Amino acid sequence: MSHVRFSIEQLHHFHCGACSGWWSIGDAPPRDHWFCPWCGTQLINAGPLPPLNSSPEAPEGPENNPLLNDGLAID
Repeated sequence: MSHVRFSIEQLHHFHCGACSGWWSIGDAPPRDHWFCPWCGTQLINAGPLPPLNSSPEAPEGPENNPLLNDGLAID
């Protein structure tokens, strides 16, 4: 039997205050400014991006395992 492999991506959504355009970046690196891809305006971060692993570590155990015994990922 083969097992399912998966990865986790944190998706960041950005909104331009100048043109109201928005865009998304998966696993965006921490920066203090961005450039709007729609109008080119330099935008200052309102706050730092949360770290990719911002949730505390869950204890090991079957109830916290993202894979079921049959190898299917759970949502």
